[in-house]
Amino acid sequence: MSDKLIICGAGGLGSEVKMLAEDVGGWELVGFLDDTLPAGSVAHGLPILGGGSYIEDFSVGVSVVIAVGSPQARESIHERMSRSGRVSFPKLIHPLACVAREAVLENGVCVFPFTLISSGAHIGQCAHLYNNVSVAHQAKIGAYSLVAPLAAIAGNVSIGRRVWIGAGASIKQGTAIGDDAVIGLGSAVINDIPANLTAAGNPARGI
Repeated sequence: MSDKLIICGAGGLGSEVKMLAEDVGGWELVGFLDDTLPAGSVAHGLPILGGGSYIEDFSVGVSVVIAVGSPQARESIHERMSRSGRVSFPKLIHPLACVAREAVLENGVCVFPFTLISSGAHIGQCAHLYNNVSVAHQAKIGAYSLVAPLAAIAGNVSIGRRVWIGAGASIKQGTAIGDDAVIGLGSAVINDIPANLTAAGNPARGI
């Protein structure tokens, strides 16, 4: 029998996470949680169960995947739901992703098709790695971070918590990116990026 899974967030990303869960298999998709849509309505073929507080009504454990793009919002939702002690956050790793046996992926991580995670890499809780991302050896990606499609992260890179890496960005080996930084799409990061900075360009500079 399949385990039940609820998706938090019924926007466009929610539809992608739904497809990811279907491709992973082994889950019975119960529905979405979304504060912006009325309970009982339907999104992407699944019912809207209610808002985020819906989980508080559960007397038994439930599995949730958070399909919200904003790293800061994803952290807030994760922390709020975790307080109940009844919510688990499974990893969803697409069967067409390639993840080294020596890589460490924490709970709640989503890995989309054709992404490569190499030996010794560490992916923090509830981070999202989208299609065709490359994460090289011993790279570290902090909790709640988002890595958009076609980004390339070289070996021994250190990425902090709640970081947004734009589509097609390249991160040079050994560089560090601080918490809450944003890297623009197509950027080339060749020097360390401090926390809370938005950087873009080739080479990436603060904007």
